[in-house]
Amino acid sequence: MPRSKYLLGKVARSDSLQAAWRHISEHATKESHGMSEETIESFRSSLSSNIKEIRKQLLGGTYKFGKHRAATIDKDSGKKRPLKITDIRDCVVQRAMTKVLEDIFEDTYKLYNPASYAYLRKKSKRPAKGVQAAIKQMLTYHQENCEYVLEADIVNFFDKVKVDILLDEKIYPKLPDETINKLIKEVFEMEIGNRDDLSTDERNLYPEGSVGLPQGGYLSPLFANIYLSELDQAMIKARFRLIRYADNFIVMCKSRAEAEQAYKLVKKIWTN
Repeated sequence: MPRSKYLLGKVARSDSLQAAWRHISEHATKESHGMSEETIESFRSSLSSNIKEIRKQLLGGTYKFGKHRAATIDKDSGKKRPLKITDIRDCVVQRAMTKVLEDIFEDTYKLYNPASYAYLRKKSKRPAKGVQAAIKQMLTYHQENCEYVLEADIVNFFDKVKVDILLDEKIYPKLPDETINKLIKEVFEMEIGNRDDLSTDERNLYPEGSVGLPQGGYLSPLFANIYLSELDQAMIKARFRLIRYADNFIVMCKSRAEAEQAYKLVKKIWTN
């Protein structure tokens, strides 16, 4: 593979696609499906030929993403969370892309940092992160006399991310070549395939032509952390005890005044 196609070659490698498939098959339900209605089991039944065909289309520049299947789940708040369910083969490609991009951006944007706890892969030389690790860190700070807590979440964060700006300013300039730029952009241009089957209230959750990171997508968690990396680094530099899990976060403080200072910095960063 010529160096000019370095990234595309990494995504399209058989072992990359196989690893992506294994991750999906281990984490998705057997009945999971996108608009094509192809399930985990039906994809598995022709696994070898499916992987070969995906690889061929990627390297030939003919791979096309399908449409999302919209589905909503009820949140504890009583509101509905809009999900965009992707076809199995599209999930395989997006997962392979995510793995390649993670290896580039984790160091570039210091994504594995003391403040961030969501969407970070476990590696051999570093501990796992996640909900339990975030809770443990919160308890540690509390034991250090941090009895004031600034608690916040970024309202409708995933829906409001300006993807074009994110791609042009933080993603594309950091890539070693442009061979998957088009694929990345197309992930965020995928349309809803079952819009006519949704109720009026449900359709309002999926505005046409909207910006944002699709909840349920494989690239979205990585790109969310990249988008919020500036917040992490600013809070760390200012020595605030930030614990962020995606778009929800707390800052553990020793006084109300410290909590108010933290809030001012968060507002300054987020409104810039």
